[in-house]
Amino acid sequence: MEYPIGVEMSAGYLSYEVSRAAYKLVKDVMLVQPGENVVITGDTSTDKRVTEALMSSAYTVGANPMLAYVPTNENAYAEPIAPLGNAVAAADVWIELSYASIMLCESWRKAIDFGCRYLNLTGMDVTMLVNCIGRVDVAKVVELGEALKAKLEAGNEIVIKDKNGTCLTARNEGRKVRHSGQLASFKGYPFMMCGQISWCPVEETINGKLVFDETKFRAALQNDPDAVRSAFTRAIGKDDNGNVTTQGGLMVSVKNVMDKYGSTTGATKGILIERAGSIYAPTSVLSNSLQKQMDQIDDYIERLQDKLETETDRYISQFTSLETLISQMNNQSSYISSMFA
Repeated sequence: MEYPIGVEMSAGYLSYEVSRAAYKLVKDVMLVQPGENVVITGDTSTDKRVTEALMSSAYTVGANPMLAYVPTNENAYAEPIAPLGNAVAAADVWIELSYASIMLCESWRKAIDFGCRYLNLTGMDVTMLVNCIGRVDVAKVVELGEALKAKLEAGNEIVIKDKNGTCLTARNEGRKVRHSGQLASFKGYPFMMCGQISWCPVEETINGKLVFDETKFRAALQNDPDAVRSAFTRAIGKDDNGNVTTQGGLMVSVKNVMDKYGSTTGATKGILIERAGSIYAPTSVLSNSLQKQMDQIDDYIERLQDKLETETDRYISQFTSLETLISQMNNQSSYISSMFA
């Protein structure tokens, strides 16, 4: 019997399959080695059966696993509490299962800079783990991804057409394709579940016509106006545990994306605002990730200049002492020579 994704069954539901899939993920996908520090992060919206299976698998291969479990944050991509941020910033491998992902936050950037092999599996439950990893030939999927990546990068002109008259053109101009769904064989990279590649042509070259079928839209509007309105304005539905049960409408989704990246209000601003600041959020102009990095670089330069000045003074002092010593030795040599003249 097949159960839909998200249905919570007994603790033993797919338990053997979950164990195998978790071990496969840890050993064959993340390539975890004995002695490595593995951090698994989840929140109160995470399927605990997945976290336990991954912890057990990491321990089985000889790694040092640690589970960080926190309340679900209302804002995704926000900087976590310090203990969690410090843990992931020093991890060799980090598997994130939290519904409210902290990807792209400052601690995430520190982890990537440290060389962490990061895997984003936000919201994964046991059914997803078994179906998307356990029952998949990961090597073949990765091979397919590499083939698609090579094919896209080999081309330059992109043409998208449909029978309704849509015709969009764009160019790659050497832009690379990101293959995130591959094996975690190198450090300091954000990996995704196998099968994921991402790409966009050069934005300035996108041109053409996108056709909107007005006839079908008007017919739908006349036959079921409430459904059309819902398609645009439907709110995101959640259950008592905060899990998403119904996706929001088009404009709600657009607003969520805009807020996610460009929100200028609230304690936690949008990702781009937190990263670079905005004149529309005055406090962010002098308090953002880029500004902090520049301040840190300025402090580092100042420390290097102080160190250079100290070293210069030390070498000048040593050189002066050496000159004095040479002068004294020359005087002694002249005196001794005069004694035997």
